[in-house]
Amino acid sequence: MHLQYPYMQDNRIDIVVPVWNRPVETRDCLVSLVEYTPSSRLILVDNCSDRETERMLEEFAEALDVRVLLLKTKVNEGFVKAVNRGVSRSETPLVAVVRHNSRVTQSWLEPLLAFAGDEPSAGIVVPRFVDAGSRRRGNGEIPLARGMELQAADFAALMMRRSLLEQIGGFNEELDGGEWCLKEFSRRAYRAGFTTCAVPEGQVYRSEDVQLGSLTRRAEHEKSISSQFVEQWGTERRFCLHLPKESDIAAFMATFPVIIAAARQGHRITILAHARVARELLRQGLHQRHRHVEIVALPGLMPARTVRQVLERFAEPPPLIDVQKGTPCPGFTATMDFAEFVQMVSATERDVYGRRLESALPPV
Repeated sequence: MHLQYPYMQDNRIDIVVPVWNRPVETRDCLVSLVEYTPSSRLILVDNCSDRETERMLEEFAEALDVRVLLLKTKVNEGFVKAVNRGVSRSETPLVAVVRHNSRVTQSWLEPLLAFAGDEPSAGIVVPRFVDAGSRRRGNGEIPLARGMELQAADFAALMMRRSLLEQIGGFNEELDGGEWCLKEFSRRAYRAGFTTCAVPEGQVYRSEDVQLGSLTRRAEHEKSISSQFVEQWGTERRFCLHLPKESDIAAFMATFPVIIAAARQGHRITILAHARVARELLRQGLHQRHRHVEIVALPGLMPARTVRQVLERFAEPPPLIDVQKGTPCPGFTATMDFAEFVQMVSATERDVYGRRLESALPPV
């Protein structure tokens, strides 16, 4: 193997790549990292791979010399333990994790580094994902904006601050290597004062990871870890807010920190706003603050049709938060007073996250 690239170490960041088998995809991942991040040290964690993969990793480590730190385990310890093992050997201010079946692209990392430099509170940063074999965005249906907060990162590629890891530790090894583990890590990060953000200027191709075990066993495991998560962090819910034409936009803006706090707690908020009000909210960029906050414009003619289309997306109708009392919005069977919503979010901030939410009065 001949990989001749100039190397001047970037002391800002190390990149951890946990590996278990799949030598062809792993090699493609490593080649892309060598080509597009030529100054970063790679920490490869061989999680007791087969001999073909082990030999390939050894050849990479030998060819790249000081640029690679190759760690080996005697047994397959699991993905999350492999991640933590690699991260623990990094000493740089920032550390990235890239799954071994991902492929990075040119200039994927620089936008993430630049954003971390601009936003000290961003503890976890992810690029835009494109599912391998397609051009479809992989981060979800809502277009990403620079700095948009997310509920969780993605092991396909993420970047973290050393200061965050020093405060909250690594990933929870009792959870799986997917959604629940990542959500739990972001919740601990938020409790420590850090956010999880997207930077779509960086792009990474990701592939679906192979799911091991029977469907029944995986379902049982999913149920167990979801119960564990809910016990610690609370139940995630959906809410809708209705803002009619006569809404006081300035008053609503004053309460928006409560809505962002609810989104950071895992709740999903859909704001059903009269078209004029929605335009102003979009102009203010509120739809780009958090992935869990959605703004839907209600047309002047037949707004009930749009409301019905929104409700059809949910398994059961969420409660309607009564922002402006006495203003009807058809289709909802349950309502919640805005003051009650504020009280719920504030209590969770205090009891679960140890934070004090600034008081917010319902808009009038």
